[in-house]
Amino acid sequence: RSAINALSHPFYVVDVKDYTIKLANTASNFGMITAESKCYYLTHGYDRPCHENQFSCPINEIKKTRKSVIVRHAHGYGNRPKKIFEIHASPIFNDQGDVVQIIEYPINITEKERLLGQTKVQEEQLIRADKLASLGTFAAGIAHEINNPNQAILHSGFFLQESWVTIKSILDKYYKERGDFLIGGLNYSDFRDLAGNCYGTIPERARHIANIVEELKRFSLPDQKTVHEKIDLSKVIDSAVEFISLITLESTIEISVNPVPTLPILKGDHRRLEQVLINLLHNSWQARRDDKINISISTSWYESDHQIGIEIKDNGAGISPANLLRLTDPFFTTKRTEGGTGLGLAVSAIIIRDHNGILEFESVEGEGTTARIILPVETISKPD
Repeated sequence: RSAINALSHPFYVVDVKDYTIKLANTASNFGMITAESKCYYLTHGYDRPCHENQFSCPINEIKKTRKSVIVRHAHGYGNRPKKIFEIHASPIFNDQGDVVQIIEYPINITEKERLLGQTKVQEEQLIRADKLASLGTFAAGIAHEINNPNQAILHSGFFLQESWVTIKSILDKYYKERGDFLIGGLNYSDFRDLAGNCYGTIPERARHIANIVEELKRFSLPDQKTVHEKIDLSKVIDSAVEFISLITLESTIEISVNPVPTLPILKGDHRRLEQVLINLLHNSWQARRDDKINISISTSWYESDHQIGIEIKDNGAGISPANLLRLTDPFFTTKRTEGGTGLGLAVSAIIIRDHNGILEFESVEGEGTTARIILPVETISKPD
């Protein structure tokens, strides 16, 4: 007993049949050992063995392997501080070769775990910083490669859009004189509106491509200033809904918009706020079940706080509580195999932050998700 009391760490012997502690040193801090002293109660405050509480039990492991084991446990209960221990356990055999007792000597690794946790956080921060630096280099490189052909698409789109005005007048005249005719496999009466929309969409979507590239550059260089122009939020919502409707044609998606009739004009960046709404709508669409999704967009005006609220609610698959906490973490995605980058919501969070706003989420798995944006209105004025 004098020998084990000289040890600075706990040391005790446990009976494998009834989990009673037969011998313990002073460092174990168990106090008076009696016939009722159970290891699981003295270390955890449990009323039953560790393995019945879904923890790895050294006794149970040794019974299976008949070899020494090392397990990790958190000891402490009630007013006792929680400490992390690495428990080294070895079997004691009787003359018949049966395991009758085990020796346990826990080593306190609380400080080691804390330092490892700090190191892990620092490593993650370094990795994130490295990724952001790489993203900045990548964005700068692809900006040139994408913007050159995109500029050609943009100018061609403007040319087609302007040319269509003249071409349409000629075709309209022919239509009135001779009746309907085929063009591009469609009757001209159907083709006319479709072509007009297509020619108008080309430059608009080319500008959107340029905006995405610019937003990636902003993400890696967050000190760039936000343009503060007067914007009508209802128009921002309408353009975002129009865009998402075009890329979700193959799915059954119902988007209902319920805006406040006369929202105040706010100062901000129309293009960047539109990008946030597109990202949120796209996330809702990706959460569809059976290729169907219902999305509602509503706005609110909190006059006493001078704030505008936007709420996007869907009836999709929902998000787990663990993932909900990480939604705006850069590079976090649950859709990596489907091409997800984990940048959409991270970029959105930065955009809303740059507008001095708040972006928050609520979700219930199997029921859907609600994204909520709060934006301050510095100068109150009504839209024309």
